[in-house]
Amino acid sequence: MDGLLFDSERAYQVSWRLTAEEHGIDLDPAFAKEIMGSSGQGTRDIVSKYYGTEGETTEEIIHETWEKALAEMDRNLPLKKGAREILEFFKENNVPCVLASSSPRAVIDKYMKKSGLGGYFADFVSGQDVQHGKPSPEIFLKAAEKLGLPPHDCYVFEDSINGVEAGLRAGAFTVMVPDLMQPSEELSRRVSLICESLSEAIEKISN
Repeated sequence: MDGLLFDSERAYQVSWRLTAEEHGIDLDPAFAKEIMGSSGQGTRDIVSKYYGTEGETTEEIIHETWEKALAEMDRNLPLKKGAREILEFFKENNVPCVLASSSPRAVIDKYMKKSGLGGYFADFVSGQDVQHGKPSPEIFLKAAEKLGLPPHDCYVFEDSINGVEAGLRAGAFTVMVPDLMQPSEELSRRVSLICESLSEAIEKISN
């Protein structure tokens, strides 16, 4: 969702840095790559690792950061290029879609209401619905189950490296639309398709 349908990942990364500065933490640049696409305990583990926190302090860091980012999303929630168009394309071609996001369900609902995209999805899987966040394939396996399809008959669209790994491990046809992170040469060889935008993805998969 963040970084794929919405140009919102930057707001989260800025918020993580601001929270780190407020707590006197010099945040390692490697944090950005690890945190994108994470959820649940995975997020807590990554924050503990880079912020040097534990327990309630880790939860406070996460809460502070989400509050900053969501406040920005209330002001501005821009769609990524081709986001509405690809959902309309799937709707016209009777291809059902499930939104599988690491975000909590309340955040997903908020984004869907603000953007008007909720009606394009047959169902939703949130980070709260899985025990293991990306790069575990669990979230996409649950999404495929909701569609009543084997994963290898599904597309996964992802912008993050953790998300792409999850799609590949699920056995889905995984399309990467890079946002803040470009794939490594090794990942580029493994991913099913790389597109600069969702608009390009429409062209590629419709041919």
